[in-house]
Amino acid sequence: MRAPAISGMILAPNFGRDRLALPLVLLDQVLAVRDNYRQLKPSLRSSLSQSDTENIIQALDREIHVWSSQLDQPEDVVESYCQILGEGDRSRLSRYKTEQLRNRHTVARGILVSLIALYTRKDVRQIELESDGFHKPLLKTSTDGCVLQFSVSHCDQMAMYAFARRKLIGVDVESCRAPNDWTEVKEICFSDYEKAWFSKLPDANKAKRFVEAWTIKEAYLKAIGTGLAISPASVELDFDEGSGYQLRRLPDEYNDGKRWNILSLSLVPGFTTAVVVEETAECKLRTLSWES
Repeated sequence: MRAPAISGMILAPNFGRDRLALPLVLLDQVLAVRDNYRQLKPSLRSSLSQSDTENIIQALDREIHVWSSQLDQPEDVVESYCQILGEGDRSRLSRYKTEQLRNRHTVARGILVSLIALYTRKDVRQIELESDGFHKPLLKTSTDGCVLQFSVSHCDQMAMYAFARRKLIGVDVESCRAPNDWTEVKEICFSDYEKAWFSKLPDANKAKRFVEAWTIKEAYLKAIGTGLAISPASVELDFDEGSGYQLRRLPDEYNDGKRWNILSLSLVPGFTTAVVVEETAECKLRTLSWES
């Protein structure tokens, strides 16, 4: 199997001036290169040369990595991923009512384990995951001082994985098609301030903007580790057609002075992805595709 080349470091501009005024970057307009890592199996470490593996690992010191993957896979691929899952993950498969949902969960978790194994230089069978009180996946035994930060999201057949070092990060992926009850959800999950600017949008754009705003809110809540245990209405966004989205107000108990970047990714037709990452001096983003 030919190991894929690693190339195309992309700079995502850091627009932050005010601590909360960090706009949405439409990366489908900014990114010129997308790295594709073809035909990777669960035994990822063995399918890449040592130099390629080290390049990926070391690049994470300077970059944010966002991987996309399709979850609908042939039966033999699903079984391969199932074999590398921990006992806890396998026991939870029975909670899913259909074979399709069980298989998607297996593939999603297997890819996550494989990627963590890559970045931590471990064998996939050494990776054990557990969930915290907010159901966020964590390494059961961390040997890197919690330096590696990661987040995962999946919607239907699509999954997104975001990785960073020494920076909190959250990712959310949603269908571009707003749910039928999106107007009702907006009333609950938008603040009065957000409802005011939202009401001024052209009707034709409202469903699209709702999905974008929702993914940003959920990505931020994943980054701070609470998920939807905290109301999305407590994450207040501002929007301007010229500068995009800005974080205007954060939950009081989590407003600790951190600066945040908002990135919007148009990686896959039919899906909207948002990444919210703790801001550092420079923010380089690499997007990658995992193909089982």
